[in-house]
Amino acid sequence: MEKSLRDIFPPPETLVELEPEDIAPLLLQYLNQGVKRNWSRQNLLSPNGDLGRYAGDSYNKVTRIVAEAWTVLEREGLVVPEPEHYG
Repeated sequence: MEKSLRDIFPPPETLVELEPEDIAPLLLQYLNQGVKRNWSRQNLLSPNGDLGRYAGDSYNKVTRIVAEAWTVLEREGLVVPEPEHYG
């Protein structure tokens, strides 16, 4: 069964106090659940998706820190863009 962000991340008010490097492993756990999805930074950060439902009123702060965590994963080569997303 797929876990939600609420199952993996701490409460939003705690998450925004963490460093991106501390959030990155949690984000990778969420992304790597074996469910076939077309993950991209854009669809992950959508206010209408899982992150929006998780973050609630803290959406802007949560989005910023999760975007930074995504960048950590990219820097470490743990997520890469799909080739068709390049012009």
